[in-house]
Amino acid sequence: MRNHSTLILTTVAVAAVVLAWARSGEADALRKQRDQIVRDRTAAVIPASTPSPSPSPAPAEHASAAMTKAMAALDVLAGMNGAASPESKSAQERLMIEASTLSAQELAQLAKAARAKLPNAIDAAHVSMGLLVMAAEKDPGIALETAAALDPDSDFFGMVLHEWAARDMAAANAWYQRAAVTLESIPGIKEMAANAFASAAEGDRPGGAPHLLEAVLTEDGARMRDSLIKTLRSPAARQQFFEAIAKCEDRGKHARLLDLAGRQAALTMDLDALRDLCATAPLTDSDKLRLCTATVTGSIDERTPERAAWMLTLCPDTASKSAAAVALTAEWARQDFNAAGNWIKSLTKKDDLPVRDAASAKFAEVVTPVEPAAAAAWAHTISDATLREETLRRVLTAWSQKDRSSATAFLSSKNLPLTLLSAE
Repeated sequence: MRNHSTLILTTVAVAAVVLAWARSGEADALRKQRDQIVRDRTAAVIPASTPSPSPSPAPAEHASAAMTKAMAALDVLAGMNGAASPESKSAQERLMIEASTLSAQELAQLAKAARAKLPNAIDAAHVSMGLLVMAAEKDPGIALETAAALDPDSDFFGMVLHEWAARDMAAANAWYQRAAVTLESIPGIKEMAANAFASAAEGDRPGGAPHLLEAVLTEDGARMRDSLIKTLRSPAARQQFFEAIAKCEDRGKHARLLDLAGRQAALTMDLDALRDLCATAPLTDSDKLRLCTATVTGSIDERTPERAAWMLTLCPDTASKSAAAVALTAEWARQDFNAAGNWIKSLTKKDDLPVRDAASAKFAEVVTPVEPAAAAAWAHTISDATLREETLRRVLTAWSQKDRSSATAFLSSKNLPLTLLSAE
């Protein structure tokens, strides 16, 4: 059993910060102090291997007597009406001493009573949090359920769940799966839980990957991107992550996750690492190709031509090569249409002709708003007659709306029919 005096002193420290907060008005700074105290304490109190709930409870009559004493101590504190005095500090210490022998369930009940009885709302919130810190030592699940019900906006829920997941991901994950139906009806809890699990899932702990998937889809923050990058760098965690994607039945979400993973990998991995990532991912060939395409389009720079050549080697047929080339051209032409154009020109092999046509059509589409003459010239190079006419018609229609005479002159220079222009 851990030293309860240390826990009591820590909880009193929380209460001391609360009282200072209530009287100083420096809410933001003191809130950070309070959260740090709780963060430090939760890191110490969540067991390395969480027992299946609480130690054996004391006999009912003993628990009842201890609870009666704790409730009496709470009533004394409540009767002081939040006054700052040595007596109120002593009353808080007495409350924590009496509470230290209670079970997790009793501590949760006492925390609810503190929220109801203490007249100062700030004191009530933070004294109840202190009691839940003690409850978390005995049963994190009970502490979390109570915290979610009492104060879902508090950082306490996320901090306790993160520490529990970091130490025993399987136990924390199993608890959350049971409690999720109730908890996720509380606004903000689902996102807080996803973030807590995601930040704890950066290693190879079982059960964290599904939560990381949910987090990267719901929060576009630097912390989630960092968590994803760390996961992709760890072979074991990466394996879990892609296995979780493979099981995702929502095809739209499935595709977005592959794209997100590919884009993040592109920012931090060289070509050899990207090749290894796509080769070892437990995915279907089509999913590997999508992941590869995302890694190539996710970071456009001087390395893109080499990465593009690798991408095309993974394509099993002309149709998939064309689709990959179109996806790359769409992004590359927006960022550097000269470099994108040079790459398309490099597709000179006979087998590459349909791929080049598809990329040229996409290139013309992307550059039409800024360089319609160049777009029309590119469209005119397409070898497939049907695709060439369709692309020219789209480009010239857009061009003629801005400068009909120039669009008409282009048609004349190429001996093309005026029917490619839309009517006035």
